[in-house]
Amino acid sequence: MPHYIIDGYNVVKQIPEYMDIKLKDGREGLINILKYQRPQGNTRNKATIVFDGKGDDFLFSITKITGDNIDVMFSQNESADDHIQRMVKRSSKPGDIVVVTDDRDLRSSCKIHGAQLLYVKEFIKPKQKYSVPAKNQPKQQISQKDELALDRELRKLWKI
Repeated sequence: MPHYIIDGYNVVKQIPEYMDIKLKDGREGLINILKYQRPQGNTRNKATIVFDGKGDDFLFSITKITGDNIDVMFSQNESADDHIQRMVKRSSKPGDIVVVTDDRDLRSSCKIHGAQLLYVKEFIKPKQKYSVPAKNQPKQQISQKDELALDRELRKLWKI
């Protein structure tokens, strides 16, 4: 099964409908494209979106979209490009990874390590229209108790 690793902001900035909106809305839009349009194929194909930064409006640096095999990651203290390169380099099956980016340096580095590459326009079809996320969409909420429990579990796993 292919694992699509998506250079988040590189993709968001190339979707015409998302060019002039807030980054947060662009991130949500890209997630919705992967959930509902499925350019990565069926739900068995894993997709990981990597964004630069710390994910100001997400609870943790890694968010799983339940049932859709989609992970959203924030690179924290490194660039998304460096994080993606490290993911490819450390993979036991880099040939199963498909990196989606137009960034020349990232493409070159990932190719050297054996990953497959797709340009953004090959992945996100240019003639397809993508809607901008609604401003007042309900967000999934978890209780403060569950949030603290998750935080404790992640800290154990990450040994922080």
